Amino acid sequence: MWSELHERWQTGIDRVSRSLNEYGPPIEWGDAQTPSAWLTWLSQQSKAALGIQSPPPPPPPPTLTEKMSRAFTRNRATLAYVLGGAVAIGIGVAWIKTRPALPTCGAETDGRRTQAVVVLGGETPLGRAIALYLASRNLIVLVSVNDEHTKRALEFEVPPPSRGYVKALVLHAGAEDQFVRAVHSALCMRFPLTAGGDPYARPGENVQVIGVVNAASFAVDTGADPLVQQSPQVLERALTAHLVTPLTTLSRLIPLLISSPNRVSTRADPALIVSLVASPATRVIQPLQGAASIVAQSVDAGLATLKRESEVQALSRDASTHSPRPLRWTRLDIDAGNSAAFQPPPATQQLVRHGQRTAPHAPRAVLEKVASLLFARTQPLWPRYTVAGTTRLGDCLRALASAVLACMPNTLVDLVIATQLRFRSTHTAHGSIDEHLRGIVREATAPPASLRPGSDLQSRGVPSTYT
Repeated sequence: MWSELHERWQTGIDRVSRSLNEYGPPIEWGDAQTPSAWLTWLSQQSKAALGIQSPPPPPPPPTLTEKMSRAFTRNRATLAYVLGGAVAIGIGVAWIKTRPALPTCGAETDGRRTQAVVVLGGETPLGRAIALYLASRNLIVLVSVNDEHTKRALEFEVPPPSRGYVKALVLHAGAEDQFVRAVHSALCMRFPLTAGGDPYARPGENVQVIGVVNAASFAVDTGADPLVQQSPQVLERALTAHLVTPLTTLSRLIPLLISSPNRVSTRADPALIVSLVASPATRVIQPLQGAASIVAQSVDAGLATLKRESEVQALSRDASTHSPRPLRWTRLDIDAGNSAAFQPPPATQQLVRHGQRTAPHAPRAVLEKVASLLFARTQPLWPRYTVAGTTRLGDCLRALASAVLACMPNTLVDLVIATQLRFRSTHTAHGSIDEHLRGIVREATAPPASLRPGSDLQSRGVPSTYT
C-alpha cells in the first residue's frame, strides 16, 4: 500500500515538473522528494515571488553594564532603601563611638566616696572577686558572707586604699530582715569606717545605693552526679543557698532601693539589680547536671517573677504623691564550664595601688561587665547578657555548642553521653586491673621483710641476694 502511494507521488511530481519546465527555464527541485520538503520548497518560492523577506537575526545578548543599568532602573526603590539603611547604620555606629564615655569609677565628694553597692554571695570566689573589684573602682561595698570567719578573711583581703569602704555583713538563711536592717544601718555610717570621730554621717554626707549584685545565685558546686544519685539534702542545700536566700534578700532590699532614704540628690537615678546565673543551664537541661539545671532554671524563673511583681507595684504607686525610685533588672549568664577560673584565691593575695584594678580570681570580662552595667544607669539595658570569661573565639564556640545542644534531639544527646560513660567506666576498670597486677608483681619481687634495709639482719652485715 505504501509503495503504491510513493509511486503515485513520484509520478505526480514528475508530471508537474515536466509541465513547469515545458515553457520556461528548468527548475531545480533539490531534495524535494517528500511532501514536507516539497511544501517547504513551495513556501520559499512563494515568499520570493511575493517579495517577503526572512526575519532578521536576534540581537546579541546584553552586556554586564547594560544589565546593571536595567537593574538600577527597575529597582530604584529597593536600592534607595538599602542605601538609607546603610547610612542609618553608619550614623548609629558613629554616635556610639562619639557619645560621652560612661564613668569608670564611683562618684566622690571632697575625696569621699558617695556611691555604694550591695553584693550578695561574698563567701563564693566570684562574689569575693566582684566585691574587691568594685571597691577598687571607688565604690562603697556592702557584701554578705555566711559566717564570721569568712567576714574576717574578706576584710583582711581588702587593699589598703579601699580599707574602710568595704563592710562585710553576715547573712544567714531565714535572717534576711536582719541583714536588710544591717545594710540600712551601714548606709547611715560615715565612710571610711576607719576615720576617727563621730561614726555616723552628717547631714549631706549620705550614701547613694546604685545597685545590687546577686552573685549568690551563681551555682557551680551542686555536684556532677545524676539527680537520681544525689541525696535530697544536697539539692535542698543548693536551693536554699542559691535560690531561697538570695531571692528573699532581694525582695527585702527592694523597698530600701525604691525609697532611697539616703540619696545624695533629689534626682531619681535608677537603681540596678544584676543577677549572675550559670549558663547554659538556664536554657538547656544538661545531661548528668540535673541539680545544676534545677537550680539555674529556678533562679531564672524566680528573678522573672520578682521583677514582674516589682513592676506591678511600681505602677500601682505612680498615682500617689510620692514617686518611687526607678528600678531596673538584668541578668548576666556566665559560662561555668571553666571552673578553674572560679576557684578560691590563695591566702596571700598581692594587692595593688590605689587607682589600679585588682588582680581578680575570676574572668576579668565578668568583673568589667558588672562594673559597666552598674555605671550605665541612664543607658538602655538588655534583659540578659552572656559572658563566657574567655576569648571571643571561646565565646562564639560555646554559644554555637549551646545552640547545637538545644537543637539536637534529647535521644541523640543521651546516646552520646551513655557511650562516653561506658567508655570511661571500661577504661577505669582496665586501669584498676593493671594497677592490681602491678601490685602483685611488686609484692612477688620484693625481698622478705627480714632482708629489707633497716632490718636486724641487714644491720648485722648479712648479705642479701636481692640487692
